[in-house]
Amino acid sequence: MAVSVRVSIHPKPSEFFLNNGQKSIPYGGNVYVRYSPDLKHWSTWQVLQASEPQGYEKDQNPGRHFISSVRVPNSERDRYGKLLSEYAKLDVQWKSDEDAVVRWILEKEPDFFATQLPFIGYIQFQYEAGFYGGQRITSFKANVSYGMSGIHSLPKDNDAYKGRCSRSWSFNANQTPEDTEPSPALYPKPAARPPEK
Repeated sequence: MAVSVRVSIHPKPSEFFLNNGQKSIPYGGNVYVRYSPDLKHWSTWQVLQASEPQGYEKDQNPGRHFISSVRVPNSERDRYGKLLSEYAKLDVQWKSDEDAVVRWILEKEPDFFATQLPFIGYIQFQYEAGFYGGQRITSFKANVSYGMSGIHSLPKDNDAYKGRCSRSWSFNANQTPEDTEPSPALYPKPAARPPEK
């Protein structure tokens, strides 16, 4: 699993005068990125590489530009993949509902994400730079792109798709259970009770 990120910060550093009268241009700074599946457990910070402006930015919108690819190692996804397969064998409304899968996993193993971060649900940025000569940034723009592939099962009830296409990943471990509405595909259907005699 991987996402590509590109950050543009404006304006670019400009010359300023030191107390001794000499001119200086501040360093452009560093941008860091990290990811989380649940807004509670985070990866370590990874630094983005400084890059050249692209397209119209070269002349019309010069600034500080950074680029990187954030990847989850396959070894980090291995156990999660096995649990996905295990969930798909249950009698549930939608075998590919990863929101439901995560809740199902955490019900069995509440500290699952404390030991592994198998997918990118959220991205967070951190910018570090010195602001000399009274200079400030006026904008911080981040573009995040990703692609997904793999086997997908259709839900038994098409209503399970409602709102999914326009909704981003929303599982938040910092919320209480009362703050969230579990997916209807969360639990297997209960076994039928035998008729009373």
